[in-house]
Amino acid sequence: MLSTGDFGKKLPIVLGLVSFCLVVGLPVLQQSSSFSVETVYSESLKNPINNSNFKVNAEPDDYSRIGKHDDNYGDFEEIFVIGNYVYIASSDGGLLIVDATNINDLKLEGQYDEELDYTNLYVESNFVFVSHDEILQVIDVTNPTNPEKVGEFSITGIGWIYDLSVKGDYVFVACGYQGLKVLDASVPSDLHIVETYNETSGGNIEVLYLSGNQLHMAGLSLDYTILDCTDPTDLTLISEYTPSDTINDIYIDGTYAFLAEGGTLGIEILDISDPASPTQVATFGESSDGILVAGEVAFVYEFMAGLASYNISDIENPSLIINYNCSVGDIWIENNYLYFTNFAILGIWDISNVSNVVEEGRFTSGFAHRVTVTGDYAFVADDSDGLEIIDISDPINPTKVYSYTFNTSDAIFDTFIDGNTLYVAHGGHGLFIFDITDKESPTLLGTFDTALGVARGIVVDGNIGYLANEYNGFEVLDVSNPNAVTRLIHAVTLGWCYDLTFADDYLYVAQGIHGMLVYDVSDPNDIDCTDTLDNIFGTALGIAVSGDYAFLADRGQGLRVVDVSDRTNITEVEQYKDWGSVYDVNIVGNTAYLGTSSGLVILDIGNPLALEEIGLDLRMDNCRSAIPKDDFVLVASGGSGLQIAGKDLDSDLLADYLETELYGTDPSDPDSDNDGVIDGVEVALGTDPNDPNSTPTTIPPSLTQETTKRFPIGTLPSIVIMSVILYTVITVVIVKRRKTLP
Repeated sequence: MLSTGDFGKKLPIVLGLVSFCLVVGLPVLQQSSSFSVETVYSESLKNPINNSNFKVNAEPDDYSRIGKHDDNYGDFEEIFVIGNYVYIASSDGGLLIVDATNINDLKLEGQYDEELDYTNLYVESNFVFVSHDEILQVIDVTNPTNPEKVGEFSITGIGWIYDLSVKGDYVFVACGYQGLKVLDASVPSDLHIVETYNETSGGNIEVLYLSGNQLHMAGLSLDYTILDCTDPTDLTLISEYTPSDTINDIYIDGTYAFLAEGGTLGIEILDISDPASPTQVATFGESSDGILVAGEVAFVYEFMAGLASYNISDIENPSLIINYNCSVGDIWIENNYLYFTNFAILGIWDISNVSNVVEEGRFTSGFAHRVTVTGDYAFVADDSDGLEIIDISDPINPTKVYSYTFNTSDAIFDTFIDGNTLYVAHGGHGLFIFDITDKESPTLLGTFDTALGVARGIVVDGNIGYLANEYNGFEVLDVSNPNAVTRLIHAVTLGWCYDLTFADDYLYVAQGIHGMLVYDVSDPNDIDCTDTLDNIFGTALGIAVSGDYAFLADRGQGLRVVDVSDRTNITEVEQYKDWGSVYDVNIVGNTAYLGTSSGLVILDIGNPLALEEIGLDLRMDNCRSAIPKDDFVLVASGGSGLQIAGKDLDSDLLADYLETELYGTDPSDPDSDNDGVIDGVEVALGTDPNDPNSTPTTIPPSLTQETTKRFPIGTLPSIVIMSVILYTVITVVIVKRRKTLP
């Protein structure tokens, strides 16, 4: 029988096996007409799908990026505060340096971005140490407005750097099952390993905390370990302590160690006045991901409850002060201010009164959900960064000409253009309507607050607007007078409404885990649901209609093709799953543009029963939605902003438009100068693609041409890959260190 501690240590393995079973079982269960997610509502597929008619073009055209407008930074992974600067490791913006001199007006001071996902950082003197996967970089921030990379080291074979800490000229790197590596950084351009410490028990070193001459470590299947690091080149073991569960974070306050653990125990407090013999003093709280102590208050971020504060004045009997009902990724305390991250938000609270905190400052990153285009202007729904209008007349250098921030924490999810009128789905605040006669200076005409729900999608037909309102169904609105929008009908649906589209007096609704709805809206005052299509193990996020077919973008089931010729008996006739989750679909003529988890995918849908791939860009990061514009494709790329792609017929990672308009290379020859390096790699590395004597000496892995081997959802390779991904994600969530330094 497993003890609580043993079960906690095996929890990631158990969850991984469960995930594997689920992934393997889902395709099987999907074919069972007797299976339903909920007993209150179920509908099996009317026709089993076997994809027997699906064909793949042997060589779909490659697409590559032409231009990009990106003032988004993705999620904020870790923060480090020194003086008036907040250093942020971000998933899509690289290293960010935010000036917090005036906490009510946070400003981006500098940025270093190689388009890598930074997950850890540590600041020492004028250097920032950041990590991406197994790569450690050193950034000189002496001039915060112009950070420069001065060193890089790849710890091959580890797959992931879990945590960093720095002591003088030495960097401690937690390398999971590969142990602890100590690097000499006295010369940042010459980083090299000078010491390695391997955990004999076989555990993963994933959490570090440096306190004086002691290095505290923990991780999956690893005891709480204290090392003497007086000489970083000769580490010695002081003690090991077996915790009750997996340790996700460590904080040292004087002679006490606070261990944030993943099981039911929560926080374990140890007396380490004698570091050779740690002893338990108390436990409190719930399963936790991180902890930080400030005086007599401990701030804990718990898995289920979010951020909470505890009174630890009586160290043996901590007591809850308040739960803030706020999810956080990382926290830091400086003076009386608490800095925290919440996905793409950096917030600052005044915690002078911990029972009544006050938000003083906020710095956000947008997330491009969808894009609409008219003329030479793209309209981007950019989450918390609001509405952005981008001049795309020069596709190489798209330029932002207007932005509208709504001064709330709500997100902008969708836009719809009808002539010179722009409709914006604005999260918890409903519908906003603009006059865009002057594209660079729109005028707000009116708003409609739904009061409940989250506005996720908008479509307008004449004077009638249809607003997808997430958990609160959808709204039918009279928008004939934008200054006084009125509700005609509020439709309550079983599922969450994420998107909708209109065609021939019918409304088609994507309703999350409950699939698809069809409504007769010929009389907007008296609508009628004509049929539904249930979803099994998927989430319908987007929808488009062409002729007698609806195309449903599904996060779990790919692209679903539905015959809607009889709106009272709609039938699924095809599924396209080759590139994973599909977030959105837009159709122009016989072409469908998909935003997928793998990148941009373009399909010929002339025969909906035999879809054909005609375009791919699997390097297009965070492809959430895509629409065509002339010979280009505009892509809403989440944390990577707006990207513009064009055909790359010779597959050299350089769009044909750039080859002819900018570089003078041959768009039909991947290696114009025949020097053995393709044109796109030469451009990226700064060598001349037209000069055979100008050749890069080394090519980093990030610039090697990617393969396009497909792993359709439900096949054995995808099952294995998804299981590994699920296991890794679960493990990282459980053990990921949230840096909490004094």
